[in-house]
Amino acid sequence: MAEKCFLVLDQGSSSSRAFAVSASGAILARAQKPLLPSFPRQGWAEYDPDALLSSQLAVLDEVLAQLPPRMKPVSLGITSQRSTVLLWDADTGRCVCPALSWQDGRALQQLGLLSMGNSALFSITGLYKTPYFSAPKIRWCLDNYPEAAELLAKGRLRAGPVTSYLLWHLSGGKVFVVDPSLAQRMLLFNIRTGDWDASLLEAFSLPRTMLPEVKPSFGAMAVLNRNGLELPVSVCLGDQQAALCGAGGWRHGVSVINYGTGAFFLSNTGSQACLVHGLLCSAGWADSAGALSYLAEGTVHSASSMFDWLMQIGLDFKKSDIDALYAQSKHPILALPALGGLGSPHWDYGVGTTMAGFTPHTTKADIVRGVVEGIAFLVSDIALPLALAGVSLDSIVASGGLANLDCLLQFQADILQKPVRRAAETETSALGVAYWQAL
Repeated sequence: MAEKCFLVLDQGSSSSRAFAVSASGAILARAQKPLLPSFPRQGWAEYDPDALLSSQLAVLDEVLAQLPPRMKPVSLGITSQRSTVLLWDADTGRCVCPALSWQDGRALQQLGLLSMGNSALFSITGLYKTPYFSAPKIRWCLDNYPEAAELLAKGRLRAGPVTSYLLWHLSGGKVFVVDPSLAQRMLLFNIRTGDWDASLLEAFSLPRTMLPEVKPSFGAMAVLNRNGLELPVSVCLGDQQAALCGAGGWRHGVSVINYGTGAFFLSNTGSQACLVHGLLCSAGWADSAGALSYLAEGTVHSASSMFDWLMQIGLDFKKSDIDALYAQSKHPILALPALGGLGSPHWDYGVGTTMAGFTPHTTKADIVRGVVEGIAFLVSDIALPLALAGVSLDSIVASGGLANLDCLLQFQADILQKPVRRAAETETSALGVAYWQAL
């Protein structure tokens, strides 16, 4: 008798991954291919769209090949990095420019097109006026890639987040949709109406027809055919929302710190939008009836990427060494991890990574410890305004690649004066998507 399982595509900031998850939540198969952004100039971060697509299709096929004959995939869910945006030709599917990463800050000038202040923008979108989000990136591409502007004039240009691009290609160009958790990150989405906002479209001179249709996060989105299998797509979520759910944050009142390339603090506020100055009010997900759930969210732009950078500039260690190095440190430096600037609640892209307190006795261990503690301090900068706004922080779960660091979780708990519990499974994004598929 066939046993059912759920497929998950997880396109992240540093790799494309796929999983098969059993009905009981066990990971049956997984595949991963690295996919790192390039940094052609200061403040720029971009992906090769062809490499992004081919890597994601390759890991899907690899997972399907790993499944024993008794396992039957019954549906597919997709999660992806959020503010990264792609622009492509609707006739050919070919991208007209690189995929601009969520880490990319080149579109600062295009934000000047938006005359409304941060308070008005926040009330519409739950976001702030920064180049972190997709709309100014789209405008920059239209201003700097003539082919993009030509296709827009012909009505052939499509723009959307990673999940929309993957679904478009997997469906052979038949499905062009997005869910609210990803739509919001385009800085064009009204969190109160649940649809694209006419005033923001006008400000950036972007027609609605180039954008995907907004659909609920859960429900029938498409039916794909891959290697002879019919796969209904039933879940689409942003990666942080998926990680929150996989760590148990689908329940109102639970907070999750997801320590990945960046660090994200998310607190489930249920059906009530929580507007806290300096933090984001994020669309969590929309159920099959379209009803939105909300998250209070803060972002730290560089977490795991800080250690990658330290290794790139010559510090000889592996991430598996961090706990031991932390314990060896006697004179920790002070570190402000700000690759890509400061996120919540400061929103200052002019600040760079800063280190202080070096002495003749400073060691590699002292630098690593300073970065660990710097990440935790920036996370606490998010937690404090949440607590002052009355958001309960009594249930905090840590997920993501850096959540396996005992030193980080202990220091985080110490400065928050709250317990921080490690998620039982590190692949929380995959489990979050599979959870909603099972429901």
